[in-house]
Amino acid sequence: SRDGVLLSLLSWNLLAPPYKRPRESEQASRSRALAQIALVRESAADVIGLQEFWLEQEHMEAWSNFAASEGYCMLVSPRTGGKPDGCCMLVRRRRLAGLPSMETYSFDDWGNRILQCVTLQLAGCS
Repeated sequence: SRDGVLLSLLSWNLLAPPYKRPRESEQASRSRALAQIALVRESAADVIGLQEFWLEQEHMEAWSNFAASEGYCMLVSPRTGGKPDGCCMLVRRRRLAGLPSMETYSFDDWGNRILQCVTLQLAGCS
């Protein structure tokens, strides 16, 4: 803590449903996503980094609704190569002094890996 300013961070690989073995039903995927959202809500973290963030519309809407209701801005970086997932960063709006900027870098390797780089200007920090 510097000058009494604390920032809580959470990082989580969600295991996107297309990669789960054995495959789960759509209902199980929905239930798991809602349970994940509930745990993230309970954490009350200021910055949340999510990997294997599934880009399916219903899943995106659930997380987007969570972000809006809890005061987060949501930044999503899809993976390359038509993969169904990516990275998502959620940042509490009240912690920001300005809009975040984001860049996504692709490694163009066999795994279609990406790097999400977000720059934050935090309120109360100099």
